[in-house]
Amino acid sequence: HMQQQQQQQPMGQQMPGSSQPMRPPGLGGPPGLPGPQQQQQQLMHQQQQPQQQPEVVDVSGMPRQNNGYDCGVYACAVAATLGEWCSQGSSCSEGESGLSQQLTPSYITQMRQDMRALIQQLRDSGQHTPRE
Repeated sequence: HMQQQQQQQPMGQQMPGSSQPMRPPGLGGPPGLPGPQQQQQQLMHQQQQPQQQPEVVDVSGMPRQNNGYDCGVYACAVAATLGEWCSQGSSCSEGESGLSQQLTPSYITQMRQDMRALIQQLRDSGQHTPRE
């Protein structure tokens, strides 16, 4: 029922009837990741490019979080890292070693803080209100 009410919009697009972007501008991700405006430009550029076959890389020793509570943040960090590599045209062949180098404790801590700040900013701006 809740899924029917929520419409997912690509990041950077506007909510229907609103001039505000879905993600508040100026809130960047962890160090090294592009900000929302850059992400939108990259996405638009990629959509104009001919589609290529997706690259599939089997990572047998996928890095994991060191604690029992960061799995969601860690999964987002893996997705952000892979997305960054792909948006830059980099090969994902770095696999396990590349992810291990990128997913440092400080990177995960920064991502957790950025996610919390984004949630608080959305809540405080009134762009998102919890549904009962």
